[in-house]
Amino acid sequence: MSSHIESSLKIKGLLDSRIGGRPDNQDSAGSADTSLGTIVVVCDGMGGCNGGAVASNIAVTTVIDDVGSAAFDKSPAEVLKAAIIHANEVIFQKASETSSLKGMGTTLVAVLITKQCVYASYVGDSRIYLLRGKRKVFRTFDHSFVYQTLVSKGVITEEQARLSSQSNSILKALGVERSIEPEVYTLPYLKGDRLVLCTDGFWGSMPESDLIASVCRRSDAENALEQTFTKIENIGIVDGGHHDNYSAAIIDLNTESLIRTKMDRRTKILVAILSICLLSSLFSNVRQCTHEPQTSGSEVNQVTDSTAASNDSANTSHGAACEHKQE
Repeated sequence: MSSHIESSLKIKGLLDSRIGGRPDNQDSAGSADTSLGTIVVVCDGMGGCNGGAVASNIAVTTVIDDVGSAAFDKSPAEVLKAAIIHANEVIFQKASETSSLKGMGTTLVAVLITKQCVYASYVGDSRIYLLRGKRKVFRTFDHSFVYQTLVSKGVITEEQARLSSQSNSILKALGVERSIEPEVYTLPYLKGDRLVLCTDGFWGSMPESDLIASVCRRSDAENALEQTFTKIENIGIVDGGHHDNYSAAIIDLNTESLIRTKMDRRTKILVAILSICLLSSLFSNVRQCTHEPQTSGSEVNQVTDSTAASNDSANTSHGAACEHKQE
């Protein structure tokens, strides 16, 4: 059942989880608006006797509750990290105490959206995407055998990894080990950026280029999610109807983060070109003044005034270029 992501920030989003072609759904997803920001969590559970569903639900509930109860003056990154560590401990303890749940675990992706930036963390092969237009600005790198040992070394491509029989072999999950040390990433964002959190049943259903095109095709998050879910379901039915559970959250960021984004490669090239043009213009002016023939006093004043005006113009252009570079 789809759920709108409630937030006091200028964002709009939707999350949903579908059973796919499986007898039960072991995915979980949730969100909450807190004093620190908006927390969104998506998990893909694993383990027999419904253990996967238990693990994913514990992870979502624990992380959301811990972030929601944290003091507003705490570091969002540290709060998110501590919440994930706590979720791991709770799942591990539960599995240790209940024989039917032994071996259960879950992947996790979580974002804490604040005015400053997006704090993002993950464990396993569920993914976080930050999209700008149709361009991938950030994506997590799966904690899986095929990605960490094969894709990272250039042995196979990401598309080959997606289709590999070993694609489900993950190297990290919550609840499997007694302790875990999650990384937290700081992601500045621009107005119009789109966040996607998803399980492997969502991103693994089609080539990444097709997935990005699908989630970016619609102007709003709700329609983008519904359209992509329909596409995934149709692909699963065509492939035999035994497709995995799939869950995702799509969030539109309708404002710019206070932490500024770094310049992309195209902007850097533009700034470099403008700088070269500026230097060429200044050099040309200097040469013109150096080789000017002897003039009368009034003519000297005219040349000086002209050069000053030219330099004022160049300085103005240079200031604009510098301001662009800092963005």
